[in-house]
Amino acid sequence: MKFRFVLGLWLSAASSLAFAQQVLVEESFSETTAPGFLILSDATLTANTVDAPGTGWLRLTGLSSPSGTGVGGAIYDTAFASTNGIQVTFDYATYGGNGADGLTFFLIDGATTNPALGTGGGALGYAGTSDGSSPGVTNGYIGLALDEFGNFAGPGAGSCNEIPCNGGVGVSIRGSGDTNDPNGFNLLSYTPFSVPTGSRAGARPVRLTITPAPAVTLTLEIDSGSGFQTIVNALDITSANFSTQAPIPPTFKLGFAGSIGGLNNIHEIRNLRVTQAGLTVTPNPLDFGGVEVGSSATRSVLVENTSVFDIQVSSVTPPAAPFSRVGGSCPAAPFTVTANSSCTIDYAFAPGATGPASQTLSITSDAPSSPDDFELRGTGTQAQVSVSPDPLDFGTQEVGTTSAPQSVTITNTGTADLTVSSSLDAAGQFGNAGGTCPAAPFTLTPGASCDRAYVFQPMTTGPQPQTITLQSNAPTSPDAFNLAGTGIQAVLAVAPNPLDFGGQEVGTTSAPASI
Repeated sequence: MKFRFVLGLWLSAASSLAFAQQVLVEESFSETTAPGFLILSDATLTANTVDAPGTGWLRLTGLSSPSGTGVGGAIYDTAFASTNGIQVTFDYATYGGNGADGLTFFLIDGATTNPALGTGGGALGYAGTSDGSSPGVTNGYIGLALDEFGNFAGPGAGSCNEIPCNGGVGVSIRGSGDTNDPNGFNLLSYTPFSVPTGSRAGARPVRLTITPAPAVTLTLEIDSGSGFQTIVNALDITSANFSTQAPIPPTFKLGFAGSIGGLNNIHEIRNLRVTQAGLTVTPNPLDFGGVEVGSSATRSVLVENTSVFDIQVSSVTPPAAPFSRVGGSCPAAPFTVTANSSCTIDYAFAPGATGPASQTLSITSDAPSSPDDFELRGTGTQAQVSVSPDPLDFGTQEVGTTSAPQSVTITNTGTADLTVSSSLDAAGQFGNAGGTCPAAPFTLTPGASCDRAYVFQPMTTGPQPQTITLQSNAPTSPDAFNLAGTGIQAVLAVAPNPLDFGGQEVGTTSAPASI
């Protein structure tokens, strides 16, 4: 099984904060290097030794101690503000030996340069010996031990001025201390628990939560296969509860250590992920797409708090036209997004003109990521109609006959769907001859067109104009286009009539005369 360890850390001057998945550090430890980490004493990356690159672990200790100290560890040598809060997840494995000693996750003062690990054996690389003869970690604040042998909570590792020493296999927490301080690294909590994983394949999720100042509490949960079990419940780790605790420093650095002694085990970690506190707003951007001018569309953003802490939202930037807020489950600011919950904000986009529009809004809260920005965007669209040719001119046509069909092309030249609602039928001396336009109402997408065919069948002579009205959702509606043609008819005329030859002598032939 794998074993996963999850830390949610919030240390600030506010009473409640929260985190989301904003990655600060992501290190698998599977390659041959781990940028940003100090690899100390016996620790090594196994991709340099026993594993192929891409499949390695950070081995804190092996079954022997090349340095002779029995301790190895890694410290991420970049400080983060204690007011920002972090969430840490990683996998660990302990296996291969005869069962000692364990490993720790710890925080030290972020101002520390050249930090050193604590003592090996039962001190697990975090604490020092109780007599001060062997040092603890440099400027330690809190150390959480997964102690497979049981000496971390005993009288030899650090002090026991807060609660009695209570050695035993389990989960133990020791407080602040620095190097050879005989009164430091006091035991704050001990809970029996079976720690070993037995192999790299182990999987036992662990979740550690530290709540915000001033009431900084620690809750530890472990899933042994049937869901999370609370091991430590809301332990106050401040000086208000433990007088030996140091004040919270402005910044922290985080680290890991493992140790062996007379007995040994391999202690390894991998898949480290460190995330910073904050809200998430999705989708971002909130894209309305194309919305027709004069109409409105509504969309929602999800404001989500995935942490175990409440977030106090003090303000949300109000949108300006063509955007507006129209509802949602989030109340008007100020409001609280409680732990592991979410709410929605509904926005409308009502464009007054064609073309793109966008706006950036901010949620201001007591989360360290504040302000959290998100964007609204959309495009105003509008249908436009074009008819060609206009007029559709049939020229001359003999009365009582029918012309060959001719067509007009109706095109949507706009950016929104064009809906034609009128029939476009001709009447009287023009007739309908089909075409590709369907019966009304019909819709043309932007750039699409269809044809409407007509014939000219004059019943009288002379010009015969006709106007056809086109009703649609285009802003110019009603539009019109024209049909034109001239009726003609043949007429027989005889002139002169009569054709008069005048006087002509009998027996003679006149000159020719014509009609």
